[in-house]
Amino acid sequence: MTNRKLLLHFGGPKTGSSALQNFFNDNSELLKLDLIYYNNSNFMKDEINSGNGYHLFLLLKSNDYSNEDLDKMLDSYMGLNPQGLSICSSELFSFLEETELEKLFSSCNRICIDYKILFLARSPIEYCISNYSQLVKRHGEVRTLLDYLNDAKYDHFNILKLLDKLVASDRLVVRHYDDLAKKNIVKFLFDAVNISYSYESLDDGKIINRSFSVKELDLMLLLNKILGAKYSREISDLILSSNENSSCDLFDLATNEVKEIIKIKFLNEVEWLNFKFNLNIKINMSEVSHADVFGIKTHTLPSEEDSIERRILLWIASELANSEKVFFNKFRDEINFLVADRSLMSDIGIPLDFNPVVYLILNPDLIENRVNPYYHYINFAKNEMRKYKYF
Repeated sequence: MTNRKLLLHFGGPKTGSSALQNFFNDNSELLKLDLIYYNNSNFMKDEINSGNGYHLFLLLKSNDYSNEDLDKMLDSYMGLNPQGLSICSSELFSFLEETELEKLFSSCNRICIDYKILFLARSPIEYCISNYSQLVKRHGEVRTLLDYLNDAKYDHFNILKLLDKLVASDRLVVRHYDDLAKKNIVKFLFDAVNISYSYESLDDGKIINRSFSVKELDLMLLLNKILGAKYSREISDLILSSNENSSCDLFDLATNEVKEIIKIKFLNEVEWLNFKFNLNIKINMSEVSHADVFGIKTHTLPSEEDSIERRILLWIASELANSEKVFFNKFRDEINFLVADRSLMSDIGIPLDFNPVVYLILNPDLIENRVNPYYHYINFAKNEMRKYKYF
């Protein structure tokens, strides 16, 4: 039986996987013309996702399956033409344990699949900052970057160390993510594993899962502290959709203190990766130009500076107006009661851009203690260093 070929794309995390997976899904029929197969994709167009390998990841993590179940799942990714190449992609593969990876590779051998693993490695400085932004965006993170770094892991090193132990070197293709700066990520991937393709337009340039700007990150941290993790995904989607085609780097977060912490934690890991896979990952930010830090261009935010704030306030208003949510009904009634007395609205101590509702949202203890926002701002805001607007 001829061995069928499978490319297992492991990411790594925060290396443009969502854009790749959207491309594979949108162009699956065209790819078949070149005998490239991207099967098993339960996909929502233009959404942040975990690729067609998500179902395989869940099965491996479940520990409730037989060899036959795993073989059947793996076989479902394979194309009809045995001469072709099938692609199974998920950055979540980077978080599989050793025993789970061993079962995956054993399944490939049982059903005669000749597999290669592709991994894009990223500098720990870029990875940690990008991963921190993702935690704020999607998972309700409220810690500062410095606090996050106390517990941060260099996941790229951890999985590559494990893969180096488990698979032959000719099965593992590792490339430096920074090498694709200013290049088409799809062409970069295909060239890295010597995939031939016959058409020119491989990418429509659409940005998927872009990074927050520092301003957006600051807003999201504040909202996470106020509302908790429950609404972080919904609110971050609102923020991102206000300027969906923008891509903003987080270079300003890489202060000298941040760089030094990351260097101390991960210097040995970077040196091992560079030596083992002949990479050129940089650990000193002085060696990295501003334009190369994230491999993307920086775009300005919308000219309407309040567009993000307006979207957030509209979302809050819709939640407050939902009569089925008792908590928000009570919250709405309390705010209405507290802002009803506007006798101090024209006081000289009240800024022209003061919004009593925003002041209460930013300082929720005032709602709990039923304090009039105008009275509190005039008498206590300065000494207590209270915020009265988002920025």
